[in-house]
Amino acid sequence: MLLSLPLVRAYNLQLSDVSGNAFVCEVTPADKAVRQGGDFGETDFIYSTNNYFNAGMQAAAMGETFVEHGGWLGRSATISAVQRNLELWTMFHGYQGRVDLDFAKMMWRFPGSPPPYPLDSATHETYMATQGEGWDQKICNLANARVAIGLPDDGDNGVAYVCTGPAARIAYPHVFHLYEHYYQIAGTHTFYELALASSPAAVANAAGIAAHRYIATAYTQLMMLNSLDCGFYELKKLYSVSNAEYYLGVDAKNRASLNVEDNALSLFAKATTQFTRAQAHALEVYNALVPPPTKPDDLGLKSYVEVSKKEGTNT
Repeated sequence: MLLSLPLVRAYNLQLSDVSGNAFVCEVTPADKAVRQGGDFGETDFIYSTNNYFNAGMQAAAMGETFVEHGGWLGRSATISAVQRNLELWTMFHGYQGRVDLDFAKMMWRFPGSPPPYPLDSATHETYMATQGEGWDQKICNLANARVAIGLPDDGDNGVAYVCTGPAARIAYPHVFHLYEHYYQIAGTHTFYELALASSPAAVANAAGIAAHRYIATAYTQLMMLNSLDCGFYELKKLYSVSNAEYYLGVDAKNRASLNVEDNALSLFAKATTQFTRAQAHALEVYNALVPPPTKPDDLGLKSYVEVSKKEGTNT
């Protein structure tokens, strides 16, 4: 169906379902093709960023070189895309059997190395001329506007874990463009939990339960501190914010459930928003005291450098 639609713009569209079917539609004025897991050495996974893999896409990608597991390397977005594809291959293939929710969150907190500063016109020209050689680019970067990790379900029990902005506290620019440096203000760098439930009421209720759980988790860590500990009062204020947001969510949900007002849908939406804000801020408190994994080593796995050498992607 997708391939039969008139082309309005080039795109890379990845689709998957709970049965394990997964593929990428690669569509450009030059060609239309479908890439499936296994076409380029994948086993039970597939990945895609901003470049193309299929042979017919070379011209559209302005491809000069095909990089194994990285796709066509040419100019513009394809430079960082190859680097990010190589990371995804290394993570999914090199750590096969160990990829779970915590691993996925770690991937989005795993920074590359900083680019040479300042990011001016000279560094941009060098970056383009050398096609990004020497810069260790990762999927974790400052341009992450919204990160979503989905745990699908053939029913009403699917869950999405969502982070607004980069999940990492340490992240670097995406590309060498003078005006494409995004620095988040008041970011929480945490994933809130959103149930893909059967109704607005069920979505709000699940968000509230998760918020209550995360607030309790933050409380157990915060109460191990005392007033003389560095940062205690700032974390306590943030913890109070999460509590206030939780009760604003409870109020909105209760008003929606009573159905006294003729705007139940809006109130359920407000409740869900407040609950997810409470989750994010409670987790911010918790993560300040119990830092989340930012590299495979933190999960008791082999180092990324060791695995990337084995996979041949350490370039």
